[in-house]
Amino acid sequence: MFCPNCGKELKQNSKFCAQCGTALEATLNQPVVDITKRLKLFENNSKTELYSPVGYNNQGAEKVAPSVSSGPKKANIRGIIYVVGVILVFIIIGAFSNNNDAVNNDAVNSNNTALQNEDTGNKQQAITGFQQAINNTTDNNTKIGALKNLAYAYESQNNNDLALSTFKEALALASSGSSDYYLISAEIALINNDPDTALSDLNEANQLKPNDYQIINSLALFYLDLDNQYPKLDNYKLALTYAQKVNSLSSTNTAKKNLALAYYFNDDYAQAIPLFTTVMTTDTDINLAYWLGLSYAGNNDPTDAKIYLQKAIDGGVKVSQNVKDYISSH
Repeated sequence: MFCPNCGKELKQNSKFCAQCGTALEATLNQPVVDITKRLKLFENNSKTELYSPVGYNNQGAEKVAPSVSSGPKKANIRGIIYVVGVILVFIIIGAFSNNNDAVNNDAVNSNNTALQNEDTGNKQQAITGFQQAINNTTDNNTKIGALKNLAYAYESQNNNDLALSTFKEALALASSGSSDYYLISAEIALINNDPDTALSDLNEANQLKPNDYQIINSLALFYLDLDNQYPKLDNYKLALTYAQKVNSLSSTNTAKKNLALAYYFNDDYAQAIPLFTTVMTTDTDINLAYWLGLSYAGNNDPTDAKIYLQKAIDGGVKVSQNVKDYISSH
């Protein structure tokens, strides 16, 4: 038995598709669509909409509308990867500079306070803090760390022009052949729609620093490919392996979110639900309600699914008609 909307194989007598939310009773006689097609989970909105679906040209500068059709789980928005995905860098006083360097210590503190703001959803405060750290630091490594964080924060707001220029500024400071150099190069390649180069650079970085949680997290996100940039390279099982390792190395909300997403895409909704629920107690990102609602739907709990999907809609998340139909039919 297959879903007539997205093509996912389903259990017998299923009343709805756990993957796209389509009610099945009214559509069982319709033809099955190509399973490789994607469901656009978020509808197009105005140019100022934070989560508007955009793509990137080969220079990473011009925003263009992606080619999207129907299919299973993915949101065609690079921004959401960073909203729920990127683990930023805590800079430890004394690790990169002398503790007597009061100016640099202030920059380090600005970065780390900004990171806490980012992890709890206070994104504009985070950007301001990262900018202060960059402007005030006297240490090259501190500046590289803060520049990476600022670039990721810009991407969380879908400002890829600024993200690209900030990554390039960080790359110019990084030592050629270092783990930072390869990680930053990978992020630039992703913005420029060059996943093969990105993966090669991420693997180089991982070989140099195999227990660096930021590098491992980037690999987890790469294999999840939330915005469907490179579907032939998707590998949900490998993404889960990396996400589990990140969660063992980092206690941040972001690590838990990414692990929950990895469980979700591996259809392990029972593991995803408590992780999303835990993070929602301290994180203000409304997209978490959306993912939690989808997880409840996958776990055959339409009551809770409707609660959180409606909460996401009320909070401004733009969802597909299939999701709206799921809510109205249960």
